[in-house]
Amino acid sequence: MFSWLRKGASKPPESADRAADTTAEIVLDFPRRIVRPDRSVVVTVHAHTLQRMGQAIPCWTYYTEGLMQWGHKEIVFTLKRRPQEAVADFPGMPVTFLQFIEGVAKQGMTVSAGGCTWIGPKTPLLGFTEILYVDPLPQNDLPAPAAPHLRMLLLREIEFTAVKAFGFSRVLSRLGAAYRYYPFPEWEDLDRPALPLERTLQESLLSRMSGMRDVCSDAYCFIEQDGHITLRLTGTARKTLSAALAALPADTIFTIFTGRDPTATGWLVWEPGDQTPGGIIPPNGGNARMAGNFITFCPNDEDMATVKEDGFVVLISPASFASLRRAIEEGRQFSLVPVKGNRFSCY
Repeated sequence: MFSWLRKGASKPPESADRAADTTAEIVLDFPRRIVRPDRSVVVTVHAHTLQRMGQAIPCWTYYTEGLMQWGHKEIVFTLKRRPQEAVADFPGMPVTFLQFIEGVAKQGMTVSAGGCTWIGPKTPLLGFTEILYVDPLPQNDLPAPAAPHLRMLLLREIEFTAVKAFGFSRVLSRLGAAYRYYPFPEWEDLDRPALPLERTLQESLLSRMSGMRDVCSDAYCFIEQDGHITLRLTGTARKTLSAALAALPADTIFTIFTGRDPTATGWLVWEPGDQTPGGIIPPNGGNARMAGNFITFCPNDEDMATVKEDGFVVLISPASFASLRRAIEEGRQFSLVPVKGNRFSCY
C-alpha cells in the first residue's frame, strides 16, 4: 500500500549543524528561573543535551509557569544551541516573548494545539515571524511541566502559508520527513532551511478543492493495515464538528484538518510527484496504523473511501452523510462498508 516508509534515521538534513559531542559538558547555574517584577509568569531555562538520531544536540529549553492562572496552557520551547554559543549565553528574546503572553492571556485570548501567532517583521522572534503551537512530545531528559502545556515551534513564511492552506499536521509530517525523525523534531534549529512547499501549494488536491474546512486538533484520522479508514473524535472534537456540520449547506465538500493520532504507528507524508502514499515511522513502528493529515467528505451518489495524498477522501451519499451527522451529534459509532474502496468508520 505504501511506496516508502522512512524510519527515524541517523542524520538530519545536511544544512543542520553537526553538534559537537557535549555529553561530558558540565552545565553550571541551570536551571535558571527568570522573574520580572511587572509579570507574574516565571520562565525557567534548562541547559541540556538531547540524544537524537545518534547525535548529541545541545539545547536550551524554556518553561513557563503561571499562564494557567489566566486560563492559558503553559508553553515549552526548545532551542538548539549553535556550536559557537556558550551554554551560559541563552537568548533572552524567548523569555521576553513568553512573558508577553501573560498580557494577552489576561485579556482572555488563549491558543490551543494547531493555533498560530503572527508577530510581524518589526518584532521577529529569533528571526522568525510565525509561531505554531502543538501538543507536547515526550522529552525524557527533562521533567515535564506539571500543568497542561503546549510546545512552541517557529515557522518559515512559506510553512505558515501551508499551515493556513492545509492545516498544521501536513507541515509537521513534512518536517519529520525532512529530518528523518518521527514524528518531528521538538527542538528548534535556527539555521534549518524552509521546507520546499511551493509545488505542494500549487499542485495539492486540497488547493484545487472548494467547500468548507475546519481545523480540529482533537480529531484524528488513520488507516490500518487492512485498509480500514477511521475518524476518531476526542476532547471537544465531537462538539466542534457537530456545530460545523449543522451549518454545512447541502451538497458541500467538507474537509477536516486533523491532528496526529498519538496511537498511530506511523504518519503519512505526501510530496508532489509521489504516485502512491508514503510515510515516516519511528524505529519500532510500522504501518499497522498510519495517521493521516486530513479527511474530506464529498457528496456523491455512491459511497467510497480511499487514500489521497497524505489523507483520506470519502465519497458519501446524502443518506449516508445524514447518518454520519446524526452519529456524531449523538455520540454513536458510524460505519460504512462501500461496494468500492476502503471501509470507513467514525467514533
